[in-house]
Amino acid sequence: MRLRNSLKAAMVALPLLALTTPALAEDWTFFRATDLRRGGVILTTDRNVTHAIEVTLCEQRAAFDCLRVSGGFTLAVPKARLLPQWEFEGTRYQLLDDKAGFYLLGKKVDGMYVRAINGKGEEAVFFYSPVRGFLAFQWVTVLGERPMIFIATGWCGPAAQASCAQRGGGRDER
Repeated sequence: MRLRNSLKAAMVALPLLALTTPALAEDWTFFRATDLRRGGVILTTDRNVTHAIEVTLCEQRAAFDCLRVSGGFTLAVPKARLLPQWEFEGTRYQLLDDKAGFYLLGKKVDGMYVRAINGKGEEAVFFYSPVRGFLAFQWVTVLGERPMIFIATGWCGPAAQASCAQRGGGRDER
């Protein structure tokens, strides 16, 4: 509960961010909410991009929406029936709240909070929207560092549906 609340608090306290990430792009920018001085991080599917974290996504026809982060951590949500717990590629998942929502840049985003624990005992909590994809994640015990919270700077994150782009994608919807 405390982890989910700290992630929610970080999202509510965000300043307005420039929306520069197009929907369904090959890379996404995430804002580091826990340390403003260190800037953001770029997640990319392009192996030729330097100064970015390489990720891969599950195939569209796969049973899961997933984000595989280099270094061995995977975030995954089943596309079909959502269960209280599931496992994917050696990582255990627990649904914390499937009717969650938060306001991002003044717009409500509906989705769910999920806890993930991989085979090494590393823990993450993430926010996933079935339409907008993976929008926020908190590394809780990864790399032995203090918790780090990352929040997407665009309306659509990795694994977003095509309808996200039709709703304005990386642009302000006002």
